[in-house]
Amino acid sequence: MTKTVLTYGTFDLFHIGHLNILKRLSEKGDRLIVGVSTDEFNAIKGKKPVVPFEQRREIVESIKYVDLAIRRKTGNRNDLISRSTM
Repeated sequence: MTKTVLTYGTFDLFHIGHLNILKRLSEKGDRLIVGVSTDEFNAIKGKKPVVPFEQRREIVESIKYVDLAIRRKTGNRNDLISRSTM
């Protein structure tokens, strides 16, 4: 049985701490899915990312530890889970 690990974040101004956590999480399962928070979702939380969403998603998706980077539009985990199993 395949174990999927799911995490999420904004990943603005990507740094070594981001890389280290993604590496550690990838070691916890067979597949790592990362929900990258959209600019709109960050605005609801009162945050304004420096790097636009599509660029942040592309950066995260290019990391060798990440199997899939998806759009995180809400704070509802079930929304991420249902989209990640498609």
